Amino acid sequence: MERFDAPNYIGKAIGDKYTEYGEALGRLLPHGDFTNKSNYIRVEVVAGVAGGSTQPNLIPAGFEALYEPIAGFSGYTLPSASLVYSTRASHTFSGFDYANSDNINYLNPIPSEAGTGSNVAFTKTSNENKFTVPFQGGTDGTNYSTIKKIGADIATDGTNVFGFDLSDSDTAGTAAYQKALDILANPEEFSFDLLVLPGVLEQYHSPVTALAESMAEERTDCVYIRDLAGVNESVATAVDEAAAIDSSYSAIYFPWVKVRDIGSNKDIFVPPSVIVPQAYVYNDNVAAEWFAPAGINRGSLGGAIDTRYRLYKADRDALYRGKGEPRPIRVMRGEGG
Repeated sequence: MERFDAPNYIGKAIGDKYTEYGEALGRLLPHGDFTNKSNYIRVEVVAGVAGGSTQPNLIPAGFEALYEPIAGFSGYTLPSASLVYSTRASHTFSGFDYANSDNINYLNPIPSEAGTGSNVAFTKTSNENKFTVPFQGGTDGTNYSTIKKIGADIATDGTNVFGFDLSDSDTAGTAAYQKALDILANPEEFSFDLLVLPGVLEQYHSPVTALAESMAEERTDCVYIRDLAGVNESVATAVDEAAAIDSSYSAIYFPWVKVRDIGSNKDIFVPPSVIVPQAYVYNDNVAAEWFAPAGINRGSLGGAIDTRYRLYKADRDALYRGKGEPRPIRVMRGEGG
């Protein structure tokens, strides 16, 4: 039976459509035949199953032994991945034991040299036709062992922000941002008003900020909220970095802002592009689009605790007079701190 004729064909039941960036054409290309039924799950079917040449009785009867998420140890025995088998009184399927908190470690990134250790393969019992299977492997495009520097730890030479090397136009990190911006460049497929690349700074990552500026200018329907300099840089440095910017579609702000990180429950400094967009959203909700998202009434930044520097009037004047006119973020009297 051909795949299109089977009412319960897995590709049809779950959906197999996806898009992929085409290097040659520089845009997203569609793949797959059946509409996706989930926002989270896709199925990739081997040619034999898709073409109907694989026999239906060759269904999976279990899964192979799991790879250990830690490799290279000698003289140590890691806890084996535990399996669970259903009983008449249970309401779970046999297979991988998701209720075991130690087992969750087996869902972490797997090094290429990893082995199965003392794990065993799982085979379902004869009276069951369903089982739970863990997913191992996969990639988010970066080496799992790469240290991903953020915030104040961003590398000042441009070689590491979120693990990406954006130090020049030929690095893999810059190429990755180029792909993302190429995808967003199509206004007929993607509609948005603001473009933000938090942590991508003019001072350290100018090859990427130039790409973002170019994309915004070509679209002519969005504003790029652009981060200028590192967390500890001076007003003079911010003015110097802004001097090279000449774009009607870039908005620049200074300095960094302190917020509460809900993950660690600590106060951290973040680039302006992390928090400034909320002022634009609020402004559009309470006023018209042509009003500036600034001042006490329309430019307040909820969640902001403080700024990296308390700007003096001379600092604000220097920013306003500078080319590119970076907007100062200031703490009003009686607020912040």
